[in-house]
Amino acid sequence: MTSIQIRELLRGMTLVFLSLLLVTCLSAKAADSPETNAQASPEALPPEEDQPKAKAKVKVKVIVPQMKEPRTRFTIFPYMVKPPKLITQIEPLPEKDVVIKSMLLGTGYSNRVSLEKPYPPGGWRWQYAYRNALKRSGLSTPKLMMGAYSFSKDMVKYIKPEILRLNEIEAKRKLKYMKAVQDYEDNHKDEEMEALKHGLEPVPLKLRALTKDNKIFAFESQCELGEGEWWVTGEHKVAGLIYYWQEPVKVKAGEVLQLTMDDSNAILIQGGW
Repeated sequence: MTSIQIRELLRGMTLVFLSLLLVTCLSAKAADSPETNAQASPEALPPEEDQPKAKAKVKVKVIVPQMKEPRTRFTIFPYMVKPPKLITQIEPLPEKDVVIKSMLLGTGYSNRVSLEKPYPPGGWRWQYAYRNALKRSGLSTPKLMMGAYSFSKDMVKYIKPEILRLNEIEAKRKLKYMKAVQDYEDNHKDEEMEALKHGLEPVPLKLRALTKDNKIFAFESQCELGEGEWWVTGEHKVAGLIYYWQEPVKVKAGEVLQLTMDDSNAILIQGGW
């Protein structure tokens, strides 16, 4: 082999070596680039469980007729809590005409009850029935005892439907309370474990008083809740009355819920009811 051939061979080998070296360098640079690392490494994105979960916005309003010097507190629990003990059974309003006439006689002639007075004659349910019936009847309350007898007789047909309606509401309330007590006994341990598993904790509500003419007429609050089943639980105390609520609500992420707590959905009302 001549010297010229040897030089050409060495030159060719050098070019091949340089080409291989260039390819190797480019490959290494590409492997070190952020884009390549992001595609190759599964840790470039946060784990799915670390992603922030969408929540629901829940607005709660508490409104009942009795609002003088109230003590009101609400918490939304991810499980049921034990309902308070039933101290006094709420008896139905009288449905017999003779008893209704007797109560109307006293109410129509002498009773002028403020909504802020505790323990009104006949209880608050009777007062509600009487006021609604009086509006529907168009009658005027008697000023003299002689007119009270005819007034009480005429009012029976207006107040009796109100009495039947309120008695039905109280019968349903009693069943709702008894069911809540039984559900708590049967399920509260499982519900608490499930809430713990998903990291759900009770959410105390910061209630804001709504006023009119310098008097409180309602409370309201709002919060955010994770998806799942919750119980809006609260107590409202005024002189002579205690309301208690435990309202279940299923929450879906992203939705807005508006809940009203009033005397129709309280599961227990104690006192001069």
